[in-house]
Amino acid sequence: MSKNTFVRPSLSDLSTRSGTQVILTWESNPKLKGGKKNPQQGHVTKLSTAKVTLSGTGVYASRKVDEGEFSSSDEVQKRKWGTRIGNTCVIEHKGVEYVEFLVDGTPKTTYFLDDKEIPKSDVVGLSDSKRDSNVIICCVKSASVKIMAEEASD
Repeated sequence: MSKNTFVRPSLSDLSTRSGTQVILTWESNPKLKGGKKNPQQGHVTKLSTAKVTLSGTGVYASRKVDEGEFSSSDEVQKRKWGTRIGNTCVIEHKGVEYVEFLVDGTPKTTYFLDDKEIPKSDVVGLSDSKRDSNVIICCVKSASVKIMAEEASD
């Protein structure tokens, strides 16, 4: 599937689903080693798809309670940057809107070099990402979100 066939959901579609689980696909530019000497620098994009929970106020806290890592006496830390828009998954920072979500497990990733799909092993200077947790919190520019789909029911 070419990355150009994706349709981006509207910001209102995302914000009205805060606190719910969806399948989300987002685009990012992976950090590559080698600086300007790396011929692929600035030419590689990554599409990630995963089952996520769109964050809203208290979503992170309730997730930690479920994992036994958060007690009622603890407080959720304030954001270090940006402002949450109401009780939605939308964060505004310096005039740019971001979407915050929790990823459970490892996203399925596809890499592109100048818009042509390539295997991960062909990406020059790609760092191995290591996570300490199975749950990660992501915050990406809303323009990077390409697809949102409801999870199919059994």
